[in-house]
Amino acid sequence: MHLILPGLYVGSMFDAKNQAKLDANQITHFVSVHDSTRPFDTRRLYLCIQASDTPRQDLKDYFPMVVEFIHEARSKGGNVLVHCFAGVSRSVTLTAAYLIVACDVGWSSALKAIQAVRTTADPNFGFKKQLSFFDFEDAEQQRKRLRAKEQTS
Repeated sequence: MHLILPGLYVGSMFDAKNQAKLDANQITHFVSVHDSTRPFDTRRLYLCIQASDTPRQDLKDYFPMVVEFIHEARSKGGNVLVHCFAGVSRSVTLTAAYLIVACDVGWSSALKAIQAVRTTADPNFGFKKQLSFFDFEDAEQQRKRLRAKEQTS
């Protein structure tokens, strides 16, 4: 489990089931993305996304939902663990989508920021294409939506 931003961690299924790590990092929320995801810890809130780690898997449709879930949790003082099976591709892709919006960075910079602390991070080429598309086509709209939501809160 690696800290990416205050309140935002990326990791693997092993990390998600390690109660000592979860408690030590005060994890309150999960974004769980893998083939057969389901909540397994009743003390924490979940966003479960069933998705395989293949270049043809469409993750970009989930980006707005994930961005909102992470942002909402962090704005309320929560700590989010985004995890897939190995913590290499799917979870890194979703975390990068959040960084693109929340930190106003490009997709390549978002990935490099994650890789700086989690050296195994390496989304498949299909996910990288989706991040690129999201960065150039949808990220600004998502930023505006988050800002508008913050102003009404």
